[in-house]
This record gives sequence, structure tokens and C-alpha cells, in this order.
Amino acid sequence: ILKTLLLPTKVGGINLRNLLSHGFLSTLDRRWLSLTLVLIQTLDSCCVSVDDTKMMTKQRDISSLTKYDPMKSEVDYGKALLSSSSRMHGLESASCRGDFVPSSHQNLFRFTLHELGTSCLSSTLNTQTIPPLTTIFITSMSSLLEHSLRLVWCRVNDRMEESIARPASYYVTLDGHGQKDKHEVMISPYLCDDCTRNKLVT
Repeated sequence: ILKTLLLPTKVGGINLRNLLSHGFLSTLDRRWLSLTLVLIQTLDSCCVSVDDTKMMTKQRDISSLTKYDPMKSEVDYGKALLSSSSRMHGLESASCRGDFVPSSHQNLFRFTLHELGTSCLSSTLNTQTIPPLTTIFITSMSSLLEHSLRLVWCRVNDRMEESIARPASYYVTLDGHGQKDKHEVMISPYLCDDCTRNKLVT
């Protein structure tokens, strides 16, 4: 079952890991996406023993981030957004009004924000700590962010054909871990031909 779920299509799988981790959620059959979210949600409970319970409720120290003025303003802004449900709803509405979060991903985006809000609004926030983030929030938000950035990359570089997952083709990704010579990397200053400037970062 795991081989079928995780392996690439060229060897008989449905490439679920890559499709999810790189943000191609709209290409997944609803049942596979649902199964993936359930499995991810289960990870938090399966990986936490009785001895780890205190760690799950422990606030994570972010004081090192606030030592730098540019980061401090970003952290302060983020914590202000997380301080009330009305501000979280405002963030959701503003994000879904534009085209950064595509309509195909907006329901998952709302669900992901709900996960974040549940974690943060149930905690006592201060200027030096944040509550632990759930596995499903980290997985979903990183996937959403990568795909939204991919769509921007495709628009500015006039490469809209690469906005979808194509069988037997490499994806445009946020990182080039291990195979950056085989596919486009969103944050690289040049495209794969090493001559054309990447308009997303120029």
C-alpha cells in the first residue's frame, strides 16, 4: 500500500508524497488527500509518548529571532495577527480575496489557519515564545506556500505550463535539494539554461 501511495507514477505509484509536499493538491483525488491529512494528523499522537506530553505544551523560545530589527517587526506583526480570532478571520479574508492562494487551495488554507488558531488562541502568548505547531499545520502550510509561489513564478516568467504537475516531468520547486540541475528552482537567480534571469527574484 505504501509503495502504491508514495512511489512515482512510472513505477506504478500515485506519487502522493511529491504531489503533497510540492503543493499540487488540486491534482489529488479527494480520497487520497483525505487519507493523507488523516495520516499526518495521526503522526502527532503516535509520536508523543506519556513522557513527551510536557514537551507538547511547552512554548517554543523565539527570542533569538527578535534580536534583529527586521525580524522583530515581522515576529511582532505575526503575533498581533495571532492574538485574536477576529484578526485571524481578517487574515483569512485578505488572503483569499487576492490570487496568491488559488481557489482550488482555499478550503485547505482555511483549515490550516484553523489549526494555527486553535494552537495559538488557546495559549498565553508573550513576546518571547510561541506554542508548538502541529505536524498537519507545518505540512499543509509549507505545501500551500510552495504552490502559491510557483504560480507567481510561472506568471512572471511566462511559464504557465509548469503550474501543474505533469506526468514524468520534474516540477518547479522551492528548493533544489539533490536535483537542482534537473528542474527549475523558484528562488534561483537564473532559469535552468543558466542565461535567462529568474524574474521572481530580480
